[in-house]
Amino acid sequence: VKWSERAYVTYLNKLRSDVFDTVVGGWDDAARSPDRLSQLASFLNHATGRGDLDAFRGMLPVLNATFFSPRLLASRFQLPADLVTKPLVRGLVARDLAITLGTGLTILGMVKASGVGDVQLDPRSTDFGKIKVGKQHIDFWGGFQPIARYAAQLATLTRKTAAGDIVPVTPGDTLLRFLRSKMSPPVGALYDVTLGGRKSFTGEPFEFTGKAVGSQILQSVMPLFLQ
Repeated sequence: VKWSERAYVTYLNKLRSDVFDTVVGGWDDAARSPDRLSQLASFLNHATGRGDLDAFRGMLPVLNATFFSPRLLASRFQLPADLVTKPLVRGLVARDLAITLGTGLTILGMVKASGVGDVQLDPRSTDFGKIKVGKQHIDFWGGFQPIARYAAQLATLTRKTAAGDIVPVTPGDTLLRFLRSKMSPPVGALYDVTLGGRKSFTGEPFEFTGKAVGSQILQSVMPLFLQ
Protein backbone atom coordinates (compact mmCIF):
# COMPACT_ATOMS: atom_id res chain seq x y z
CA VAL A 1 0.00 0.00 0.00
CA LYS A 2 2.84 2.40 0.85
CA TRP A 3 4.52 1.75 -2.49
CA SER A 4 1.26 2.33 -4.34
CA GLU A 5 0.65 5.58 -2.45
CA ARG A 6 4.22 6.73 -3.04
CA ALA A 7 3.90 6.09 -6.79
CA TYR A 8 0.60 7.98 -6.96
CA VAL A 9 1.91 10.98 -4.99
CA THR A 10 5.10 11.05 -7.06
CA TYR A 11 3.10 11.03 -10.30
CA LEU A 12 0.94 13.95 -9.17
CA ASN A 13 3.97 15.92 -7.99
CA LYS A 14 5.70 15.38 -11.34
CA LEU A 15 2.53 16.40 -13.17
CA ARG A 16 2.37 19.64 -11.19
CA SER A 17 6.07 20.29 -11.77
CA ASP A 18 5.82 19.65 -15.52
CA VAL A 19 2.81 21.96 -15.91
CA PHE A 20 4.61 24.63 -13.87
CA ASP A 21 7.69 24.37 -16.10
CA THR A 22 5.59 24.53 -19.26
CA VAL A 23 3.72 27.66 -18.15
CA VAL A 24 6.84 29.45 -16.90
CA GLY A 25 8.64 28.50 -20.11
CA GLY A 26 6.24 30.73 -21.99
CA TRP A 27 7.00 33.79 -19.82
CA ASP A 28 9.79 36.25 -20.46
CA ASP A 29 12.35 36.96 -17.75
CA ALA A 30 10.58 40.11 -16.56
CA ALA A 31 7.40 38.14 -15.83
CA ARG A 32 9.15 35.57 -13.64
CA SER A 33 8.95 37.46 -10.37
CA PRO A 34 9.06 35.45 -7.13
CA ASP A 35 5.52 36.52 -6.22
CA ARG A 36 4.10 35.49 -9.59
CA LEU A 37 5.90 32.14 -9.49
CA SER A 38 4.55 31.53 -5.98
CA GLN A 39 0.99 32.36 -7.02
CA LEU A 40 1.28 30.08 -10.05
CA ALA A 41 2.50 27.19 -7.87
CA SER A 42 -0.36 27.72 -5.41
CA PHE A 43 -2.93 27.84 -8.22
CA LEU A 44 -1.60 24.62 -9.79
CA ASN A 45 -1.79 22.89 -6.42
CA HIS A 46 -5.42 23.96 -5.99
CA ALA A 47 -6.29 22.95 -9.55
CA THR A 48 -4.90 19.46 -9.00
CA GLY A 49 -6.64 18.89 -5.67
CA ARG A 50 -3.95 19.86 -3.17
CA GLY A 51 -5.48 22.54 -0.98
CA ASP A 52 -3.68 24.71 1.55
CA LEU A 53 -4.22 23.48 5.10
CA ASP A 54 -1.20 25.13 6.69
CA ALA A 55 -3.42 26.83 9.28
CA PHE A 56 -4.52 23.36 10.43
CA ARG A 57 -1.14 21.63 10.14
CA GLY A 58 -1.29 20.39 13.74
CA MET A 59 -4.74 18.90 13.11
CA LEU A 60 -3.92 17.14 9.82
CA PRO A 61 -3.82 13.60 11.33
CA VAL A 62 -7.29 14.15 12.84
CA LEU A 63 -8.65 15.74 9.67
CA ASN A 64 -7.30 12.90 7.51
CA ALA A 65 -8.89 10.32 9.80
CA THR A 66 -12.24 12.14 10.01
CA PHE A 67 -12.75 13.31 6.44
CA PHE A 68 -12.15 11.82 3.01
CA SER A 69 -9.28 13.82 1.45
CA PRO A 70 -9.55 17.15 3.33
CA ARG A 71 -6.94 18.76 1.05
CA LEU A 72 -9.07 18.00 -2.01
CA LEU A 73 -12.14 19.46 -0.32
CA ALA A 74 -10.26 22.62 0.64
CA SER A 75 -8.91 23.01 -2.90
CA ARG A 76 -12.40 23.01 -4.39
CA PHE A 77 -13.18 26.20 -2.47
CA GLN A 78 -9.73 27.74 -2.88
CA LEU A 79 -9.55 27.32 -6.67
CA PRO A 80 -12.42 29.72 -7.54
CA ALA A 81 -11.11 32.08 -4.86
CA ASP A 82 -7.80 32.26 -6.76
CA LEU A 83 -9.54 34.65 -9.15
CA VAL A 84 -9.41 37.18 -6.30
CA THR A 85 -6.42 36.06 -4.23
CA LYS A 86 -3.99 35.43 -7.12
CA PRO A 87 -4.02 38.71 -9.13
CA LEU A 88 -0.68 38.01 -10.83
CA VAL A 89 -2.06 34.84 -12.51
CA ARG A 90 -5.74 35.82 -12.62
CA GLY A 91 -5.87 35.58 -16.41
CA LEU A 92 -4.55 32.01 -16.33
CA VAL A 93 -7.02 31.03 -13.58
CA ALA A 94 -9.96 32.55 -15.47
CA ARG A 95 -8.94 30.89 -18.74
CA ASP A 96 -8.58 27.43 -17.21
CA LEU A 97 -11.86 27.67 -15.29
CA ALA A 98 -13.66 28.85 -18.45
CA ILE A 99 -12.19 26.00 -20.51
CA THR A 100 -13.13 23.41 -17.89
CA LEU A 101 -16.69 24.72 -17.52
CA GLY A 102 -17.17 25.19 -21.27
CA THR A 103 -15.84 21.73 -22.14
CA GLY A 104 -17.99 20.06 -19.48
CA LEU A 105 -21.17 21.84 -20.57
CA THR A 106 -20.43 20.99 -24.22
CA ILE A 107 -20.06 17.29 -23.37
CA LEU A 108 -23.30 17.29 -21.35
CA GLY A 109 -25.12 19.07 -24.18
CA MET A 110 -23.90 16.61 -26.81
CA VAL A 111 -24.89 13.61 -24.66
CA LYS A 112 -28.32 15.11 -23.99
CA ALA A 113 -28.91 15.92 -27.66
CA SER A 114 -27.67 12.57 -28.95
CA GLY A 115 -29.80 10.49 -26.59
CA VAL A 116 -26.79 8.34 -25.63
CA GLY A 117 -27.46 9.11 -21.98
CA ASP A 118 -29.58 11.23 -19.70
CA VAL A 119 -28.36 14.46 -18.10
CA GLN A 120 -29.88 15.99 -14.99
CA LEU A 121 -30.07 19.79 -15.20
CA ASP A 122 -31.71 20.54 -11.84
CA PRO A 123 -28.90 21.77 -9.52
CA ARG A 124 -30.81 20.52 -6.46
CA SER A 125 -30.53 16.89 -7.60
CA THR A 126 -27.87 14.39 -6.57
CA ASP A 127 -27.39 13.63 -10.28
CA PHE A 128 -26.95 17.28 -11.30
CA GLY A 129 -24.40 17.59 -14.09
CA LYS A 130 -23.88 13.84 -14.30
CA ILE A 131 -24.29 11.56 -17.32
CA LYS A 132 -26.53 8.59 -16.66
CA VAL A 133 -26.30 5.59 -18.98
CA GLY A 134 -28.40 2.75 -17.65
CA LYS A 135 -27.29 2.28 -14.05
CA GLN A 136 -23.94 3.96 -14.65
CA HIS A 137 -23.45 7.53 -13.40
CA ILE A 138 -20.53 9.53 -14.79
CA ASP A 139 -19.30 12.61 -12.93
CA PHE A 140 -16.25 14.36 -14.39
CA TRP A 141 -16.46 17.62 -12.41
CA GLY A 142 -13.62 16.72 -10.04
CA GLY A 143 -15.35 17.43 -6.74
CA PHE A 144 -17.11 20.66 -7.68
CA GLN A 145 -20.53 19.08 -8.28
CA PRO A 146 -21.46 18.51 -4.61
CA ILE A 147 -20.53 22.09 -3.72
CA ALA A 148 -22.74 23.48 -6.50
CA ARG A 149 -25.56 21.10 -5.53
CA TYR A 150 -25.56 21.91 -1.83
CA ALA A 151 -25.28 25.63 -2.60
CA ALA A 152 -28.41 25.37 -4.77
CA GLN A 153 -30.21 23.49 -2.01
CA LEU A 154 -29.25 26.13 0.54
CA ALA A 155 -30.41 28.90 -1.79
CA THR A 156 -33.81 27.27 -2.45
CA LEU A 157 -34.22 25.28 0.81
CA THR A 158 -35.37 22.34 -1.30
CA ARG A 159 -33.72 19.28 -2.80
CA LYS A 160 -34.63 16.79 -5.50
CA THR A 161 -34.64 13.15 -4.45
CA ALA A 162 -33.56 10.21 -6.58
CA ALA A 163 -37.25 9.53 -7.23
CA GLY A 164 -37.68 13.04 -8.63
CA ASP A 165 -39.64 14.47 -5.70
CA ILE A 166 -38.96 18.01 -4.47
CA VAL A 167 -38.74 18.03 -0.67
CA PRO A 168 -38.09 20.92 1.74
CA VAL A 169 -34.80 21.11 3.66
CA THR A 170 -33.37 23.31 6.38
CA PRO A 171 -29.96 25.03 6.26
CA GLY A 172 -28.77 22.93 9.21
CA ASP A 173 -29.83 19.67 7.60
CA THR A 174 -28.20 20.62 4.30
CA LEU A 175 -24.88 21.53 5.93
CA LEU A 176 -24.97 18.35 8.00
CA ARG A 177 -25.58 16.23 4.90
CA PHE A 178 -22.66 17.96 3.18
CA LEU A 179 -20.34 17.22 6.10
CA ARG A 180 -21.61 13.63 6.26
CA SER A 181 -20.85 13.16 2.56
CA LYS A 182 -17.22 14.17 3.21
CA MET A 183 -16.61 11.89 6.20
CA SER A 184 -14.20 8.98 5.93
CA PRO A 185 -15.94 5.57 5.69
CA PRO A 186 -15.25 4.46 9.31
CA VAL A 187 -16.27 7.81 10.82
CA GLY A 188 -19.30 8.00 8.52
CA ALA A 189 -20.45 4.54 9.60
CA LEU A 190 -20.01 5.48 13.28
CA TYR A 191 -22.06 8.62 12.71
CA ASP A 192 -24.81 6.68 10.94
CA VAL A 193 -25.32 4.23 13.80
CA THR A 194 -25.26 6.96 16.48
CA LEU A 195 -26.13 10.54 15.60
CA GLY A 196 -27.46 9.59 12.16
CA GLY A 197 -30.52 7.83 13.51
CA ARG A 198 -29.28 4.37 12.52
CA LYS A 199 -29.69 5.13 8.84
CA SER A 200 -27.14 5.10 6.06
CA PHE A 201 -26.28 8.21 4.06
CA THR A 202 -28.76 7.10 1.40
CA GLY A 203 -31.51 6.74 4.01
CA GLU A 204 -31.52 2.96 4.31
CA PRO A 205 -32.09 1.70 7.90
CA PHE A 206 -29.44 -0.37 9.62
CA GLU A 207 -30.33 -3.90 10.68
CA PHE A 208 -28.29 -4.93 13.71
CA THR A 209 -27.74 -8.51 12.63
CA GLY A 210 -24.38 -10.21 12.43
CA LYS A 211 -24.49 -10.24 8.64
CA ALA A 212 -25.52 -6.57 8.32
CA VAL A 213 -22.95 -5.33 10.83
CA GLY A 214 -20.20 -7.41 9.19
CA SER A 215 -21.13 -6.07 5.77
CA GLN A 216 -21.03 -2.49 7.07
CA ILE A 217 -17.61 -3.01 8.63
CA LEU A 218 -16.24 -4.46 5.39
CA GLN A 219 -17.64 -1.56 3.37
CA SER A 220 -16.08 0.92 5.80
CA VAL A 221 -12.55 -0.46 5.96
CA MET A 222 -11.98 -2.58 2.86
CA PRO A 223 -10.57 -0.89 -0.28
CA LEU A 224 -13.14 -0.48 -3.06
CA PHE A 225 -11.21 -2.59 -5.57
CA LEU A 226 -11.34 -5.55 -3.17
CA GLN A 227 -15.07 -5.06 -2.61
